[in-house]
Amino acid sequence: MKLPLPIISLPTIVLWVLAIIVGLTNYHPSFLSYRAFTGILFSLAVLATVYLIWRGIRNANKPVR
Repeated sequence: MKLPLPIISLPTIVLWVLAIIVGLTNYHPSFLSYRAFTGILFSLAVLATVYLIWRGIRNANKPVR
């Protein structure tokens, strides 16, 4: 059975869900402030999304053999 999404995109989806849940619940570890923790989570989620888009565009431009 083929998954509708590439397996590499599943951790990115989990990261977005975690960032949204943390943003809504105001959770943060004791060594980071809430703002720093949510900033790191959302930044990582954005970077992972940009990487997936970049990789998809690069793979789409490859010639088919």
